[in-house]
Amino acid sequence: MGDGVVRTAAAGGCAAVVAGLATAVLGRLAMSLLAARNPEDAGTLSDDGFVMGQLTLGGTAQLTATVLQLGMVGAGLYLLLRPFLLGTGAVRVVTSALGFGVTIAALLVHPDGVDFTRLEPLWLGIALFVALPVLVVALFAALAEHWLREDSWFMTARRSHVAPLLVTWVCAGIGLILLAPLFLITLAMVAFNDRSRDEFHGKRALPMGLRRAGQALLVAIAGLGTISLAGDISTILG
Repeated sequence: MGDGVVRTAAAGGCAAVVAGLATAVLGRLAMSLLAARNPEDAGTLSDDGFVMGQLTLGGTAQLTATVLQLGMVGAGLYLLLRPFLLGTGAVRVVTSALGFGVTIAALLVHPDGVDFTRLEPLWLGIALFVALPVLVVALFAALAEHWLREDSWFMTARRSHVAPLLVTWVCAGIGLILLAPLFLITLAMVAFNDRSRDEFHGKRALPMGLRRAGQALLVAIAGLGTISLAGDISTILG
């Protein structure tokens, strides 16, 4: 496996684990806040399959495992799509947080959900489940972009020190089945980048036309997600 592939995968995996753990903590806090505001709904099963008003070790472990698995799949997608993302550095972090975060929020917020029909105030549940994915994606993207910089520890340390961190991808669990094809594609793209691109000297690995087409597709997906989210919010609050 190429040196660049190992370092990129290790950095992305570690960023995903940190973001996943943050998601579990923030998710628990969000659900606890909603439960505290709606004590009459204690014992109700939430959209995510958790019993409202109950904070258990088993439930927390299940939530943590779930978000870690989803986070690792998301990390694989991010690394795959990274050559097509808008901007660099802080701009890339912001655009990724808004684009991916809002798209994820559109999947979480829906008019038929218990979390958005029974828990008052309705706007609070919406705000929490829109803000959560945006913040988590921002955290992941910030860490990933920082650790993928040419002068970061992941890129400059001895390979023997970095390679063991590939074990973080085990957190994907059953998600490894989904990650396998993504990993192979990402591996090929990173290997190609190693041979043909020096991003820090302004050269591009992808043809400009292909890069622009990929960016346009991502913007279109984010736009559709935003429209869907806005429609669902309007239905819930209307």
